Amino acid sequence: MKNIFEKVNDLKKLVKITVPEVNSDELHLFIDHVIRFQDGSRKCLTEIEQRIRETLLQQGYAAKSVRNWLRLDRLPEFLREEIRNGKRSFKNAIQFYQNHKLRTDREKEKEIVNDIRNFVNKDINEFVDGVLDHVRRRI
Repeated sequence: MKNIFEKVNDLKKLVKITVPEVNSDELHLFIDHVIRFQDGSRKCLTEIEQRIRETLLQQGYAAKSVRNWLRLDRLPEFLREEIRNGKRSFKNAIQFYQNHKLRTDREKEKEIVNDIRNFVNKDINEFVDGVLDHVRRRI
């Protein structure tokens, strides 16, 4: 039985043969379009998307499974290695990465808010100090 990495590589080779002009990033997008078409939220597919859909159907691949497999491309190398070595399941790696990304984004948000506060407080302090100096000079 093939592991998930072999399945992804086989799929990419197959798509490259069927639709050579599609790169990896576009494949993610086209798979999403196929899924939305199958769910009924998209009315039609482009010619390329239709060829990708037909390829998936011929090979017995479900578009949603393929989308999940392709998520491996977006995982950091250390997580892919842990999946390869059996230290972490695919599902666990995806959850770990999403939580890590969420924490990182929150930390960035806090840093930005603190920078804004420091900037505003600095300007307010300089303004207040300037006004007080002006008042003191007049007294």
